[in-house]
Amino acid sequence: MNYINKIRKADYILNHYGAISQMFKTQEEMSELNVEIVNFLTDKNYNIEEEIADVWIMLLQLQLALNADNIDRIIDEKLDRQIARIKVEIEEREKAEKEKSESVEDVPEMTAEDMEHLDKVFAEAAGEEHEESKEE
Repeated sequence: MNYINKIRKADYILNHYGAISQMFKTQEEMSELNVEIVNFLTDKNYNIEEEIADVWIMLLQLQLALNADNIDRIIDEKLDRQIARIKVEIEEREKAEKEKSESVEDVPEMTAEDMEHLDKVFAEAAGEEHEESKEE
């Protein structure tokens, strides 16, 4: 079914029940969708597609009832804004990963002599802790 037919059918239903009634029905359908989302997230049986369809129909009726002709434009703006935010997030993540990998590359490798020195320091520290615990 094309979008124009969906609008006609939604408008017919809206005119039959009235805007106020359909606003209350919208709240009911949104609550049912919320329940199905919780069921989905908790791995219970769910019927989320049915509830998404119900909410979509009700929102279409609200758009018609309120003569909200700007909704498509607002949706486009919000989608574009979120995509721009995601692009910034990706750029920042890639920059941080690059900086992290570059900083790891700047660390000199430890020599065998360095390792022996660390072993000695750790052994001395462990011995001191052992001596301190004996004194207590």
